[in-house]
Amino acid sequence: MRKTPAFVLTSLLSVALLAVLLLSHMRWAPLLTSFALLHAFLFLHLALKVTASVAAKPHTVAAGADLDSLSVDVVVPIYNEDPALLAAGIRGLAAQTRKPRAVWLVDDGSQRNGEPVTILTEPAVRDAIAEAEAAGIRIEAHRQVNRGKRWAQSAAFAKSDADIFVTIDSDTYLDPRAVEKLLVPFSRETVASVAGLACGQNYRKSLLTRAIDISFTMSFIQGRMAEGYFGQVRVNCGIIAAYRGHVVRDNLHRYLNQRFLGLPVKAGDDRALTFFAKEHGRTEFQPEAIAYSALPEKFSHLVRQRMRWARSWVWGSFWLLRRPVYSADFYFTFTQLLGILAFGVVLALGISGSLLGAISPMMLVNLGLTATAIGAVVHLRYLVTVHTGDPFWQRLLTWLCSPIGTLLYVGLFLPLYWVAMARPRPQQTWGTRKQVEVGLHAPALTQHTPALVGAGQEAA
Repeated sequence: MRKTPAFVLTSLLSVALLAVLLLSHMRWAPLLTSFALLHAFLFLHLALKVTASVAAKPHTVAAGADLDSLSVDVVVPIYNEDPALLAAGIRGLAAQTRKPRAVWLVDDGSQRNGEPVTILTEPAVRDAIAEAEAAGIRIEAHRQVNRGKRWAQSAAFAKSDADIFVTIDSDTYLDPRAVEKLLVPFSRETVASVAGLACGQNYRKSLLTRAIDISFTMSFIQGRMAEGYFGQVRVNCGIIAAYRGHVVRDNLHRYLNQRFLGLPVKAGDDRALTFFAKEHGRTEFQPEAIAYSALPEKFSHLVRQRMRWARSWVWGSFWLLRRPVYSADFYFTFTQLLGILAFGVVLALGISGSLLGAISPMMLVNLGLTATAIGAVVHLRYLVTVHTGDPFWQRLLTWLCSPIGTLLYVGLFLPLYWVAMARPRPQQTWGTRKQVEVGLHAPALTQHTPALVGAGQEAA
């Protein structure tokens, strides 16, 4: 993803429209029911994110740096994955312009109907492994007793001496230049980790997947890109990220033995690794390192996924709020927490006040319309930044699903945050992988990375 004139123009348009929305919403100030000053602060927070994401400069290789000398291992934890999707991911690694030295495939005791499943010996997976080996990549395939994602990753972390670890999920395939682009920020010694850009490979499946994709993708284009401007990405995404090898190895004991409120923490692997990286240097965002992951296609799957994320967000926020108050880490975490709590208070007061006749129902209508408009405005850049290989009308259709994304945020994601804060116990299981829930979306694979369509994976 490059900062084209269209990107800059849509960003400036977003800031201008946010200002219009702010001025429009401030007309409720005399009623003292919409927390006008708080809303003004949160509007300015959004404007800052848009501005910082535009100001972030593209990464270039530092003078004198030798990225070819870096040994790179890719770590793929696996549990109850669709074989075709896993095979596509392995083929994606074989097709990289910058080949990794090794790929670690660690099956965390996959099973089906209570019986062990040897996914690494499935024909499609075996064929993909053979292609990777033919491309000169060493494959380390392991199966272990089910202990969780962190332990699966650590089977590689503990044995590898790689200079750089790239972590990806088993339902992910990479753009051919993803590894090459991930390495560019590491040409500077001050960089400890790099987050890539994740998009949905199955985003065209339904209105639900489109709504998920636009909000999820914009959390990178707006959120992580703005944080990257300060070199303080708050949390990488397990879908695609990279870390200096010594950062991971030096903290392996902490990683496997983390506790929160006296309970072991098994989820939030990407969050923990990002925090360890922060202790060693900058945490950057590289929008040109693109990965395509499988989005939830069922509402129940989405709920379980976001509940897991919300629980790790709670303990992660405690960690980030201990950062210096002048840091971007503290500021973005504080404003996010403030927004989550404030919107809940405003919504509760608005609903109860309307029912009691103390507040005009139009206040609630205004709140809903404003939230919907904000979503549409901040998502404008989706039209010119991601899935650019798809027809424009496909991206436009997804952007038109922004109101659904707003509804999901208000009606589902916010309540899950509140539940997680009320019951801040860490996740103890994979949470969303009791069985295979999402498969390979072949049309998307053909569109994004046609070279990956090999034997047994012809586009449907």
